[in-house]
Amino acid sequence: MTGQTQLKSAQDAVKASEERFRRMCEKTPVPYLMLDENGCIQSVNPAWERLLGYMNADVIGTSFYDMLPPSDVERLRSYFSSINSPMQPPDLELNVRRKDGSVARVLFSSFQETDTRNKAHSTFCFLYDVTEKLKTQTDMIKAQQLEFTATLAGGIAHDFNNLLMSIMGNISLAQLFLNPEDKASKILEKAESTCNQGKELTHQFIILSKCGYPSKKPSSITKLLKESSVIGLAGPQVDVVLDLPDDIWKIEVDEHQMRYALSHLMTNAVEAMPGGGKVHVKIRNIVASSDHPLPAHPISSGHYLHLMIQDQGQGISSEHLPRIFDPYYTTKELGPKKGMGLGLTTVYSIIHKHEGFIFIESKVNQGTTVDIYLPALPGN
Repeated sequence: MTGQTQLKSAQDAVKASEERFRRMCEKTPVPYLMLDENGCIQSVNPAWERLLGYMNADVIGTSFYDMLPPSDVERLRSYFSSINSPMQPPDLELNVRRKDGSVARVLFSSFQETDTRNKAHSTFCFLYDVTEKLKTQTDMIKAQQLEFTATLAGGIAHDFNNLLMSIMGNISLAQLFLNPEDKASKILEKAESTCNQGKELTHQFIILSKCGYPSKKPSSITKLLKESSVIGLAGPQVDVVLDLPDDIWKIEVDEHQMRYALSHLMTNAVEAMPGGGKVHVKIRNIVASSDHPLPAHPISSGHYLHLMIQDQGQGISSEHLPRIFDPYYTTKELGPKKGMGLGLTTVYSIIHKHEGFIFIESKVNQGTTVDIYLPALPGN
């Protein structure tokens, strides 16, 4: 074999190797990118595009650091500074901003290409999507919190209810010895009213407790909406817009619990608009399956009734939004008739016990949208 033939054979082998590497990068399901020594993106693969939404042309030459929150930027810089040390740093979990503005949680792993002086000039990075894993962990923690609250609520509800019954009984007896116009009688009326508020709190505890599982029967969501405070909330400042088709499927629910949940959500919507506005209430039948257009939210396959309540209120900040279902977490003022932090927890518990799903999206000064999916009874 001549030298020229050997050179041609070596060149062909290099090209074949480069082609195999290119195909491997394109076909691998793991998002991949290559960075230069300054953290600027040199190349990405199709899996990266699918995960984050950025096309190759969108990001080439841009800094990967710009896609991270400041706290993660510092962690990644520290990671790169020690990547060639004898003690290889562990993989990092980072939050990476997608093109649509949402955030992907990824496990970041990399290795560096160095020159003869051991100076890095390219870094090969792999991103393993752990967003769903994080969501599962968060949901598990939320379920554990709810379970703990339910156990505590059951005990409190029993003892508190006994105390209230004794207090209210003594108030009623005392009123028998007084003239209705007496000042003391008026004071006792206020005390009785306060006890009735306590009964409502006890009712929330019971719903949260294990004893508060729903007694279900086929019901009409339209009927429940009209029986809740939906219509009564409309007024000079608040306009309730109902979009309730006639062919809506029935749902199997505890009417008392569901009426409470609807009333609370509607009250929240109105309280978020102290200057007035519109509350849109919309219901639709949907089927979640591979054969039908999937809803915007992750739910199990099946037939559902989709209820949407949308207001034009003050909205909820991104800081508070992840915690709105936490027990006793509230952004409202505390005091008589103010927020006590159990309302949305109770609503979440009701929907969860009905094997449904609830999602809340909100932006400050742009309003809040509540989406509820309840298992439906098609054809009823």
